[in-house]
Amino acid sequence: MAFGLLSVMVAIFFNLIPSSVLASNRAENRLSAGNLAQNTLEELKAAPWDTLLSSDGNVETVQQGNVTFTVSTTVSNIPSSNPDHLKVARVQVTWKERAKEQSVGYELRIFNRHR
Repeated sequence: MAFGLLSVMVAIFFNLIPSSVLASNRAENRLSAGNLAQNTLEELKAAPWDTLLSSDGNVETVQQGNVTFTVSTTVSNIPSSNPDHLKVARVQVTWKERAKEQSVGYELRIFNRHR
């Protein structure tokens, strides 16, 4: 009876390992995508105002380990504001995870510091 109980407990333990590895990989991918988005926004924030032209999108692919991230960046004017004072930058990072597309998106309003 003790052997049967031990067998059940070992089987349960070994069934938990794959799901915990999967959850760890998902968290790592989401963290990497968030870091890519934040780094892109920081680069835009540090860029000279004249280089922040409105654009429909800049797409870049980044390989980290065995995951390929696609980073899409757009900079646009805000309709109700002066385009010489304020712009909005949006970054969307997508990647495939177990045949499903995952994504994170960030947005930042950038003020012209030299106006």
